[in-house]
Amino acid sequence: MSSLILIVEADPPLAQELSLSIHPPAMEEIPPHQYVTQTVSEMAELSNEQPHLIIVDVRDRNVQQLKEAIAYQKGGQPYPPAILVISDCQQPDFISQILEMGADDFLPKPLHPQLLNKRIASLLCISNPQDRCLIDPYLNQSLNHLQALNELKSRIITTISHEYRTPLTTIGLSVGMLERYRDKWDKQKQNKHFDRIHKAISHMISLLEDVLFIKDADFGLLEFNPTLVEVIPLFEQAIARMQAIAGPQYSLEFLPQHSVSSWMLDSRLIEQMLVHLLSNAIKYSPQGSKVLIRLRDLNNTMEFQIQDRGIGIPESEQQHLFDSFHRGSNIGNIGGTGLGLSIVKKCVDLHNGTLHLDSQVNQGTTFTITLPASP
Repeated sequence: MSSLILIVEADPPLAQELSLSIHPPAMEEIPPHQYVTQTVSEMAELSNEQPHLIIVDVRDRNVQQLKEAIAYQKGGQPYPPAILVISDCQQPDFISQILEMGADDFLPKPLHPQLLNKRIASLLCISNPQDRCLIDPYLNQSLNHLQALNELKSRIITTISHEYRTPLTTIGLSVGMLERYRDKWDKQKQNKHFDRIHKAISHMISLLEDVLFIKDADFGLLEFNPTLVEVIPLFEQAIARMQAIAGPQYSLEFLPQHSVSSWMLDSRLIEQMLVHLLSNAIKYSPQGSKVLIRLRDLNNTMEFQIQDRGIGIPESEQQHLFDSFHRGSNIGNIGGTGLGLSIVKKCVDLHNGTLHLDSQVNQGTTFTITLPASP
């Protein structure tokens, strides 16, 4: 028996073009027949015949017809039809949205007939339970990617809710105290609470920036703009900033090889690397510790090291160290998101550099980053 394909397309010329393009190679002997409609609700006109595949053209992110197709798909048919979405919109968040809604596959316009027919052949197999082993590898890849995105979304929500709890509590307490006692407190005491509020807000903004950085990196949206940079001043500024945050309880010692001068770098990404590596070195080291930052020129490559004498990283966990949201088992109650080293690794990769880790529990950690002259 021939397969029935329902084409939901409001533009008659495009509907005709789409209809003429369909001839899946898996259906050579019995070509599929088609029914073209402007709305899914018109499927009642198909009498008792049910479609095996619904192709929905989503325009301007208007997913109403897709919702109707999904409702029909879940309407209790013995063999629910597969759903293929075609659209001009190719934004990752939109593709994730339509897959999460229940679409089985997505194709961007303009359509390539050969790829279109390949997808249709695979999706027609999906609608037949005994042929699920024939699912297109591309669809498997898409579904696996969607599962990974859902897991990432879950980790993001868990991390943000956990990390936001403390600063939001701080803000709430300080605001409450200011409301109650501001007429009785002098400016010094009021400013103390204002300072706590500003620090809590800065922490939350920093967390959001890290999450957005990871999102952009994972979707290939991260900008990489190397320019000729004076390296030592760049390092000095970042180290001075972190020293001010760390306070006198920690000492950040910069040991540059002064032959290092200008280098092709993305200064924004280099600062990201330094901030996260130094932040971790401070966070996981006892008070009174010294963190060493070495910088040198090695055979047309630039190498810098961040060395601390902190708690170290268990060897069994080092292979997962650069995974987003991963945190070591020996950190105790030390706060953090598990994003810092993932960000560092992505910055190194954009520079076509390498990153080496040397760490022992209770002995300390050294990160060595090597960057080529031309990224």
